[in-house]
Amino acid sequence: LERPVTAAVPRARLLSSAVAWLRRASELQSAEGMVLLGNVLLQGVARPALRCGEGPAAESLMALVRPPVDPGAGNSVVAQGHPVVAMAVLEALELYGKAAGMGNPDASFNLGELFHAGDLVARDLARSFAYFEASAAAGDAAAQFWVGYCLHTGEHGAPQGRARHGAEMLRAAADAGHPAACFYVAQMHRNGDVAAGVAQDDAEFVTRLKQAAELGDADALCVLGELRLHGSHGEARDEASALGLFRAASEEGCGEASLLLGTMLFRGLGGPRDEQLAFRAYQRAGEQGSLDGWKHVAAALYLGQGVPEDHEAARRVLAFVKELEATHGAPAAAP
Repeated sequence: LERPVTAAVPRARLLSSAVAWLRRASELQSAEGMVLLGNVLLQGVARPALRCGEGPAAESLMALVRPPVDPGAGNSVVAQGHPVVAMAVLEALELYGKAAGMGNPDASFNLGELFHAGDLVARDLARSFAYFEASAAAGDAAAQFWVGYCLHTGEHGAPQGRARHGAEMLRAAADAGHPAACFYVAQMHRNGDVAAGVAQDDAEFVTRLKQAAELGDADALCVLGELRLHGSHGEARDEASALGLFRAASEEGCGEASLLLGTMLFRGLGGPRDEQLAFRAYQRAGEQGSLDGWKHVAAALYLGQGVPEDHEAARRVLAFVKELEATHGAPAAAP
């Protein structure tokens, strides 16, 4: 797997050799080999979020695989009952099933993903949830977060009335260092949740929030920035720190953080006033899904703040925003 792809050693030959060894490993009851082989089979159909542990070997193998069809078109091929695709899916399901039976958390996770997505197999949320539960029971933090979220909300095939167990699962994922779980638990403590048995606790809220921020969760970085900006929940008012946190969250894809970053840059809060950087932040916010970000872009274009004045461009952006608002806030791609 670590051999470079060259004219002398083409990709297809390397992949064929790797698959042969994975088949042999699967025959020898290697759960990891089964999951990797299943991943290879399905990577050639579509690109679902498949997993198989970590390490250079797995990464090298999956890098060799190129889907023969466009990911979007792959699903239509399955829907039409393409025999080669159907065989690949069935073999992958069999491999994942065997590995899951051996206690492999990645196999259970992948089965959960497949039955939740419903593109390569018939969608079955109850079955999907059961597989995620098996992965969570084996200690997978991402599965623990998903199962905890589903139990807390009663969604995605989870049984009703188990919010308390969901909160326990979310705490387990947070304790294992899952960023989104840390933020979710923080928000539960911020507001309190009687049904889940979670008391409102500002100290626990801030502790979990900082844990999530340290792990790079974009929403946590943004919320912590807001606490620092306003000096709330025991955090000292620190505009420079808030600016840095909004910038970090913006880089991680948080549209709200990009919007706040633009506002601070425009007003000169936490650092020097910079209309050009503010405009870029507003534009990034729009690209990340913020309608308010696009509105600020339109205003900047109309008034010539940070960019040359352009009334026609401003009108086009506002028309684009109105279209998005008419479709209930569809993803705000660039106009």
